[in-house]
Amino acid sequence: MDQYVDFWNLMAYDYVWSGSPQTGHQANLFPANDSSTPFDTLTAVNYYISKGVAPQNIVLGIPIYGRAFDSTTGARSPFVGVGQGTWEPGIYDFKELPLIGAKEQFDSKLG
Repeated sequence: MDQYVDFWNLMAYDYVWSGSPQTGHQANLFPANDSSTPFDTLTAVNYYISKGVAPQNIVLGIPIYGRAFDSTTGARSPFVGVGQGTWEPGIYDFKELPLIGAKEQFDSKLG
């Protein structure tokens, strides 16, 4: 298909959302060994390349928002509904994050 398109837009986000069984990373770069999401960006990019897509033709779509989950104990945990949001329940604009009182965490294994 590369001969017919200038580039490929790869949606590298929404790996976890309001319909997911538990909270998790919505845009992890690397595979989650804990099964919090079956998706990751590295696997997707490698799949495209294995099917003949030139790496320089892959454009990553990234989230500029965060997700909010209600009644959860944290990452990789069940939840009941979505939290508040900036413009839609459960979704906050990037510029609103981190929320006051929130604790930021970074998982170096998932990126």
